[in-house]
Amino acid sequence: MKKLLLFVCAIMISAASFAQDVVLDFTTNEKWGFPEGSSAGQKDEKTFSDGTYSVTLAASTSYYFHTSGKYLMLGKKGSTLTFPAFTSAVTKIEVAGTSSASTAVKQNIFAIIKGEAVAVSTETTGAKDITNSYAIASEYQAAGTIYQLQVTSAHNTQITKINIYFAGSLIAPKFSIKGGVFYETQKVELTAEAGKIYYSTDGTNYNEYTKAITVSQTTTISAYAEKDGKKSAINSETYQMAKSYASLDDL
Repeated sequence: MKKLLLFVCAIMISAASFAQDVVLDFTTNEKWGFPEGSSAGQKDEKTFSDGTYSVTLAASTSYYFHTSGKYLMLGKKGSTLTFPAFTSAVTKIEVAGTSSASTAVKQNIFAIIKGEAVAVSTETTGAKDITNSYAIASEYQAAGTIYQLQVTSAHNTQITKINIYFAGSLIAPKFSIKGGVFYETQKVELTAEAGKIYYSTDGTNYNEYTKAITVSQTTTISAYAEKDGKKSAINSETYQMAKSYASLDDL
């Protein structure tokens, strides 16, 4: 019987921030301090901060940080994640799911207007291997507006990152292939709505993107767009290359 062994060489991505966008990273709980594990899950409304931004969570069943999956669990219908008021007009919000998330969970973005939650985008279905994009209706894009992500179906949602885009900001590059485990070489293409794309495979040295990137070993690709001196948020995907051996002796 063939033994399949996965060798994952993690490539650390250096922290970087750009004034045009906000990235809320829920793949680590070091700063947020969410309750960890399902047994410690909470329901009551509580505010958490990463030292720069804060979010307020409330759940109908439970919210907590999934320690092995490295994501924020939020469930179920009626559960909310409320953002802080931003000083710039928000035009779009992206919510990244996970490989184990529900394919049926429904979510949407609401604005809190005079104490009432008003839907300001189009409801989405599914969070498995998806980054859901919510374009904010123009009449609700005023600076200082309080936005809220709501679970609108009887399912849990799993969140790894949330990207907030302001008016005039650049959209982060998209990847033609989502990260995961692969058994053969991949060619990854990057696209951006505007500007030039710069990418890195070590999180530090960025080069201008001109052609598809060949991935033949475990690699994390990070990329951002730049135009007229403005930079987008960094988007990244990790590609894990698997090795197989006929026997333990071969290993």
